[in-house]
Amino acid sequence: MPARNAAQYIREALASVRAQTVEPMEIIVVDDGSTDETSAIAREHGVTVIRLPSQSGPSYARNCGIAAARGETIAFLDADDSWFPCHIEASLKLLAESSAGLCFAPVEVFGSVNTLVTPPCTPREAMTMTQALLEENFIVQSSVIVRRAVLDANGVYDESLRLAEDYDLWLRLSAAVPFVMLERATVRRRFHAEQASELRRLDMIDAAWRVRKKCLESTAGRTNMSAARRLELVDRAIRREIDWAIWTGDRMQLARARRVLTDVCAALLMPMPLSLRDNVLGSVIRHCQELQCIFRIARRRLGH
Repeated sequence: MPARNAAQYIREALASVRAQTVEPMEIIVVDDGSTDETSAIAREHGVTVIRLPSQSGPSYARNCGIAAARGETIAFLDADDSWFPCHIEASLKLLAESSAGLCFAPVEVFGSVNTLVTPPCTPREAMTMTQALLEENFIVQSSVIVRRAVLDANGVYDESLRLAEDYDLWLRLSAAVPFVMLERATVRRRFHAEQASELRRLDMIDAAWRVRKKCLESTAGRTNMSAARRLELVDRAIRREIDWAIWTGDRMQLARARRVLTDVCAALLMPMPLSLRDNVLGSVIRHCQELQCIFRIARRRLGH
């Protein structure tokens, strides 16, 4: 559990861990340079506390926790979220019954900010987990339990990333091992005004698209996915962004759609035939036309 200035929420998070029907071997809180009572509250709950002298970012904090962990499976929980009592038991059972390396769960949303949450992806046609994730990051950090051996073999969080570090990890792991998902929500995800997803929404969007590009570029070298298929996945991701913008009419969602649009060509840096480049250009022009319509609709909705 990485935590920074989480005194307001961490009691609830730790209580949910203590209430598990299968008790964890250990609970590790990594205090990422907090200036409040986060560490003291964690120690009151009898957990292992690793206190970092200054803020080092979520990737470094999580990697410190992983390095200190002794178990064969590792569960993640953010300090402002919580688990239902069955979370560990249900996740370990599903992992044991499958050959998967990672288990995640749907989430129940609560909190003080009205936020639209992308549901788990249910593609209409057969897709690999990597292809589905390229459309949208539908895996919530606090719902994940992963085998330690999977992290040892494929790497942990990229410490150069301050945002979208979880998305980067899921994409890398999805190319190496199968994932499984619980049928019912076992996690409560809190939304509040102080979290990065609210304070730095545009930065989060930019980071997610940089991670997508990184995955597409690496995929080109180690799989048989054609350039046309990669273009199709990016096209679907853009349409998903635009659908959200149309639905919400929100300024941030509109900026998100605009940001995605400007990145569509950069997301396909790998060499491609001229005919396919023409298709990319056609895709950009089509999305530009759609986006102009979105902005007109949104301006009417927002009254200017």
